[in-house]
Amino acid sequence: MTNYRTPTATRAQRPRNTGRFVVGSGAGVLMWGLLLGVVVGAIWGALRPTYIGNMKDGMLLVDEAASPVNVEFSSFISFAILTGLAGAIIAIIAFLIVGGISGVGMLLWSGVVAFFAAVSFYVVGEWTANALHPMPEHSSGNLEGVKLVPALAPGVGWLAGPFMATLAYWTMALVATPEELEASSPADDAV
Repeated sequence: MTNYRTPTATRAQRPRNTGRFVVGSGAGVLMWGLLLGVVVGAIWGALRPTYIGNMKDGMLLVDEAASPVNVEFSSFISFAILTGLAGAIIAIIAFLIVGGISGVGMLLWSGVVAFFAAVSFYVVGEWTANALHPMPEHSSGNLEGVKLVPALAPGVGWLAGPFMATLAYWTMALVATPEELEASSPADDAV
């Protein structure tokens, strides 16, 4: 008879309550995913490229020579790349928190969390960009060197994070060694 409460018992020998463990792990993945989305979104919003122009008679005239090239595309592609990286990081966190393969449920959950992280990334990033570069009032008169961050419409970019999260989790599950698979499954011989 094996004593499962001893500190020398291996993880595979210890029975666990998988229902509670998976729910707690899912909440942990959600917390880390949202935190990642908020922090990286704030940094992204602060670093987004801006149009530079002059305000005359309540209208903004963009100075194409002073403004960076492809401001909208730069914002879009950085959104897609950063949310894709965040999705992969979320999958790694999910895989490590669960301690290996948990099943299709955790694979899908990591994709859902990556989508929530992308939404928080977008909301915080847009808010930060607009807070740092507000649109001047129409009654401000003539101004020079006004910076404006164009609004971003992510479109298909919303799918970069969830796709990378599910792909990364599936890849980690695919290359997991048999020892990791054994360690992640509950003990069948609990007596």
